[in-house]
Amino acid sequence: MLDKSKKTIPNKTIFWIFLSAIILAVVNTIAMGYEFYYVALIPFLLLLLYYYFFSYEKIFLALAVIIPFSITIENIDFNLALSIPSEPILLGLLILALYRFISNNSPIGYSKHSITITIIIYFVWLVFSAFFSQIPVVSWKFVLAHAWLMIPAYFLGVSVFFKDIKYQNIFLNLYLFSLVIIVIIAVIKHAGYNFDFKMSYLVSQPFYRDHTIYGAALSLIIPFAFMQTFNKTNHLNNRILYFICFLVLTLGLILSSSRAAWVSTAIALVVGVIILLGIKFRYVLLGLVIIFTLFFINYQSIMFQMERNPNVSRKDATSHVRSITNISTDLSNTERINRWVSAIRIAQDHPVVGSGPGTYQFIYAPYQLPQYQTYISTNTGTKGNAHSEFLGPLSETGIPGMLTVIAIVISLFVTGFRLFFKLKKLDTNRSMIVLSVTIALLAYFLHGLLNNFLDTDKIAYPVWAYAAILTANYYWLHWYKKEMN
Repeated sequence: MLDKSKKTIPNKTIFWIFLSAIILAVVNTIAMGYEFYYVALIPFLLLLLYYYFFSYEKIFLALAVIIPFSITIENIDFNLALSIPSEPILLGLLILALYRFISNNSPIGYSKHSITITIIIYFVWLVFSAFFSQIPVVSWKFVLAHAWLMIPAYFLGVSVFFKDIKYQNIFLNLYLFSLVIIVIIAVIKHAGYNFDFKMSYLVSQPFYRDHTIYGAALSLIIPFAFMQTFNKTNHLNNRILYFICFLVLTLGLILSSSRAAWVSTAIALVVGVIILLGIKFRYVLLGLVIIFTLFFINYQSIMFQMERNPNVSRKDATSHVRSITNISTDLSNTERINRWVSAIRIAQDHPVVGSGPGTYQFIYAPYQLPQYQTYISTNTGTKGNAHSEFLGPLSETGIPGMLTVIAIVISLFVTGFRLFFKLKKLDTNRSMIVLSVTIALLAYFLHGLLNNFLDTDKIAYPVWAYAAILTANYYWLHWYKKEMN
């Protein structure tokens, strides 16, 4: 007897599917004959368009896998770099986000939250400062790139993550397992070089072009694996799996040789453990006050010891660790100081609107002081940025630009930590997700004191998606309280 409850595909639909497949096959065969191979991408593009219009959530979540595995293609002649396939997909999501904004098709009114307000102010100021740029073409390219990196991840992200907590879990787990696979690949490649310390800078390629970006990406997901290990709502087998992932990712972090990522991740995890143990915030604050007081009392002695530190990075693993405090002869540290001094000097000339978004690398050369320059310093504008998520905006968008970044960071942490304590007894799973992303953001912005990667999809997408998770949970809590009343 036939089960009439089972859904069947109408014959008409089957006919059109077969007809479309035949047409595409014929077109593709003809195109191959003329060596025009891109026609083979048409089915994938059509599928992508379908999801854009009818299920953009799937594209949003898929980017948690696509972005880590995307590869950057550069054109030096036109000074262009594009991450394939992630950035074209992000551009499509940007168009969708703008359409939803214009049509006012947003499921929740999250525009009044402090994270949203500070992000909007930051972006408005970015656009405003571009009008006064020293190199307008560079600045408007920078603004456009930031638009597709920030707007879809945050503004569409809040809508996606508010709908169902399962989307938050799916996103974080996809990102986690993607990074685990990349770490395994990198470790195998590193083993092929007998774990030669100097090769740690290359093994993350082609997925991560630089070991510091690789380390920053790991610092964004290690807290999630760590916290899920202690999440009592997870089955024991899942907790063991998360712990294994934590060990694999930690191994990848150690082998990445990214000193900033080591320190920032360690500090963030300590903060996470302190919060999990329920230690009163006033005691944590008292401890920080004591540490900073001791630092300032012994400032001259500490600086003297740092200047006398002979260890340099990239020599061997032991010296690499010890070189963290070497501010006189370590090339990596001294060049950073050179970049920071240059950024501050640019801000002195352009204190209100800066030199223009994205222009630092093209104009900082004349602002270098001889006493801070190293043998890798350049006057050709080809060697990167200000190495700071705070001093970079200061030089490019002025004091107001830097203050908006600081406002975003404060808003993220105030929202995250408050949410955790409010959700702790109400919803354990939500509270652990909130704590995971909050301390991950803490790790990143501590790292951001020494590097800046928010102009790359590899880091920008997870950072702004994490911000979206916090905002979505904030509004879920308000919705829940309203429903209970």
